[in-house]
Amino acid sequence: EGQLAQNPCQHIRRPRGESAPRHGLPLDKAQLVIETARGRSRSAHALIWLLTGAGLRVTEACKARIEDLQGTLLTVRVKGGGSQIKPLSKPVLEAVHAAIDGRTEGHIVLSQWQRPM
Repeated sequence: EGQLAQNPCQHIRRPRGESAPRHGLPLDKAQLVIETARGRSRSAHALIWLLTGAGLRVTEACKARIEDLQGTLLTVRVKGGGSQIKPLSKPVLEAVHAAIDGRTEGHIVLSQWQRPM
């Protein structure tokens, strides 16, 4: 506001707060979600496996493309605009291949109307 010639707090650093503890979904609940998704659709099953088994964020999983799948590795676009290579375990890969169902391009996870989520 122009009352002081210089900022008296210029060299003071803000204290770092403690980050919230990260808790994953308990194994029994994760298995229940996976089995529920399996009964829903191949795409839902693959989506849940990509989230729980590969550790992808929702946006990363929904934007994952078949073209980015190389063997057991999936290159995903991550938060911040970069990309990362994620290894896929056998159950994740099986769910992904079931969702792809022979397609060679496009998004791995599709809605019930066969459109990207």
